[in-house]
Amino acid sequence: MPADALKCKIVSFRIADEEYLRIEELAKNSGFTSVSYFAREATLKGSPLQPANLPVNVNIERLGSQLEALTLSIDKGVAQLRAMLGMPNTCPDTFDSYCNE
Repeated sequence: MPADALKCKIVSFRIADEEYLRIEELAKNSGFTSVSYFAREATLKGSPLQPANLPVNVNIERLGSQLEALTLSIDKGVAQLRAMLGMPNTCPDTFDSYCNE
């Protein structure tokens, strides 16, 4: 629909203050200029939080956060495994034979 198309119907529903604040934050963080536009996109095109609907910079930030969380999870898993095997938890920056002592 063209941005200047006449919009004459209203869809409304009640939400708690906390819910509105969360939606407002999601709209802002997803690159939308208003909660109304965010809600319109969500209902007409599916969830605006799907990667295809987000601005590129938001996708990059989201991927960076996911990568950081995954890296932390791997590091924790490696530390647990090393502890179970009785190996030291410290390792040089490069993966080489020193880690296998």
